[in-house]
Amino acid sequence: IEADKVIYQDLSDLQDLFAEERGHGGSCFACFTGKYPTGDVTRYLRHIQEERQSHRIVDKVPSVSAKAPLPTEH
Repeated sequence: IEADKVIYQDLSDLQDLFAEERGHGGSCFACFTGKYPTGDVTRYLRHIQEERQSHRIVDKVPSVSAKAPLPTEH
């Protein structure tokens, strides 16, 4: 990077900097902390997956497929 110095900032300093900004509405630091504003979505996604799997088992109906004839040259 052709820099004379590289200075690393502490996360708390970065958070303090954004806290000083007026009207910012809050900042997301999830990429640094792993604490996402959405909370833990793993449980919800697992629930959706289980519901889909249970519907596949209950609603399993034989499928019918048909193949269209290949186009012919005239």
